[in-house]
Amino acid sequence: MRMGARLATVSSSIQKRRVLISLRFQTARLRRRLSSPRPTGARRVGGTGGRWGKWAHGGGSSLELIDARSDHRLAPNWADSDETAKSAWTNIEFTGVLDNGNGSANSLQIILLGPGECLVDNVEVFASGGANLISNPDFESGMTGWVAQGNHEDSGLEVGQGYNNSTRCLHVRAIDRGDTGANRIRATLKSALNSGQTATVRAKVRWLAGHPEILLRLKGNWLEAAGNILTAHNLGTPGAPNSRTAVGRSSAKRKL
Repeated sequence: MRMGARLATVSSSIQKRRVLISLRFQTARLRRRLSSPRPTGARRVGGTGGRWGKWAHGGGSSLELIDARSDHRLAPNWADSDETAKSAWTNIEFTGVLDNGNGSANSLQIILLGPGECLVDNVEVFASGGANLISNPDFESGMTGWVAQGNHEDSGLEVGQGYNNSTRCLHVRAIDRGDTGANRIRATLKSALNSGQTATVRAKVRWLAGHPEILLRLKGNWLEAAGNILTAHNLGTPGAPNSRTAVGRSSAKRKL
């Protein structure tokens, strides 16, 4: 065999050994990382569903590690940042003529247009110059007169968080986009409004989490008041202390 051919064979053999050593090294390093219960500097993008939080996936929250000493790979050791105190009360209102509707305008519907949570208070429906047609507008009588249905059925009374320091308000909880069928919160008016009347639909609303758009409408498409209820611009906790930190709590562990 010529000298050049021998050198080429030796060079090829050395190259193969280098590749094998590199692969073994990378495999060993990967095994160490997977077997470590608390990987240093671990990054976790997170997931959706299961035991992952609801609002860090486009709902306004950051995904926060509850305890830095916990297993970073497990969903229960992460939580959505608490954004519920950041957005202020805002007014959702529309005044117009009742037209192009269908059926009787005898009830009001509250609909979140996506998964989310908000507070609602001081609900009003009235004809021009008339009285409020909502029987329990400030929820001081609890949920009397209000019915939560479908994907809004987890909504209920909130105590101590009402508008302008009032005692009670409605806590809207929607697990998906509401609609005019079975997924909404409704209240029957004291008396129906008529076609051609000028009326106002109004409420105070405060965003808590998730989708920021709400719809207040009269049954039959007679009149609607819609709006974006998010007033905060500092959502999430990038560079700030975690709002969900709970050092020393019992954290989730991986099964061996």
